[in-house]
Amino acid sequence: MDHGKDLNGSKAIAVLMIGFIFSTTGHAQDFRDRSADALMGRKTIPLLLPQPLARWSLAGLIVAWTAGLIVLWRPPVVAAVAFSILGLRTLGGYLASYDEKDDYTSYVYYGFWLLGSNLLPLFSRIRGDFN
Repeated sequence: MDHGKDLNGSKAIAVLMIGFIFSTTGHAQDFRDRSADALMGRKTIPLLLPQPLARWSLAGLIVAWTAGLIVLWRPPVVAAVAFSILGLRTLGGYLASYDEKDDYTSYVYYGFWLLGSNLLPLFSRIRGDFN
């Protein structure tokens, strides 16, 4: 609800995007504690899929989200480049090393990328086309 009104337009899209990105967050965080998840008998994507497939699927999601959010929210070039660099650093970390210690570091970068994804709608609001 938006001050008692139903969400629609850009506001509804922003809420939907946050919800969908949340599933990507679960995928990203599961890499850093694979050994504990295996001991506990959990069934996470990094345990169910071969490591290359699990990691490349996450990389694909990060690329798709990064490009899609930039197209959707149309941030200034500097913000788009910074957000893209965060995405590339994040996915690069997950692809470069399969070590859980390195996955922890990649997840920290993912957190900054996630923060950026939640800040991008501000540019639409600043331009006045966030309805």
